[in-house]
Amino acid sequence: MEIILTEVTKEYGNFQALSNITMHIPGGMFGLLGPNGAGKTTLMRILATLLVPTRGKVEIGGLDALRQGAYIRQRLGYLPQEFGFYPSLKAFELLEYIAILKNVSKSQRKSQVETVLAEVNLLDQAHRKVGTFSGGMRQRLGIAQALLGNPELLIVDEPTAGLDPEERIRFRNLLARLSKKSTVLLSTHIVADVELCDSLVVLERGRLVFSGSPVELAARASHIVWQVKVPVEQWPEVERRYTVLATQIADGTVQARLLASDPPQADAQPLAPRLEDGYMAVIQNHQKQREESHA
Repeated sequence: MEIILTEVTKEYGNFQALSNITMHIPGGMFGLLGPNGAGKTTLMRILATLLVPTRGKVEIGGLDALRQGAYIRQRLGYLPQEFGFYPSLKAFELLEYIAILKNVSKSQRKSQVETVLAEVNLLDQAHRKVGTFSGGMRQRLGIAQALLGNPELLIVDEPTAGLDPEERIRFRNLLARLSKKSTVLLSTHIVADVELCDSLVVLERGRLVFSGSPVELAARASHIVWQVKVPVEQWPEVERRYTVLATQIADGTVQARLLASDPPQADAQPLAPRLEDGYMAVIQNHQKQREESHA
């Protein structure tokens, strides 16, 4: 399902949550990456037709989101950042109730509920009360309800929050598999979550600061990632001057991975950029531009 945003802005009084967002999502798995407070949830709620932008145009599957929101909602599944449950209901009962709300026919209801439970590895917990589920299990149940009705567009906001590493990997693989038949929009502040995306954008303080593929994002840190070894007593000065990505301390020495436009010291070793390096380079560059414009 193709999605086109043209100069989308969302304001709350004097606060601008989104500023002139223009982007094209052709389909597949699309990532929306940015720090907390970047405007990701606001944008997701606009795409789910739950918020109306202050200005701009949103087209989803050829439909105008402002005038034809009801038709769009029939074609999408949505997992918000916080999803409420009825704790006394069993998983199967809850999904059956949501299937009714989504107008899933009675003849298909049971099979669809069983299918989505199997997709998220909860079929063996179908008759367990939701109130006894762990945080990770509730999150998987949330994606199961979003899958009901076979949506053409699946919108998931911070879906891996609360999941352990094994569940996070399983969940990312699930979304990648679902993107073969539906457009999947994944909002997250966890860089590793977008590794499997076909394309992505980065938001920072309501502005779009990058658009491209994961490989292209990593390339934004080409030739500026270094490994250094510094005595512990000299470390505070290095940490003050550079963007530090990772550290390890052993035998009175700090081994660090950091960003720098030039070698930070004579024996610094250049490193191949990773996705997280590119993300940090993009965010850092935008913050620097903003500071210079306000100077």
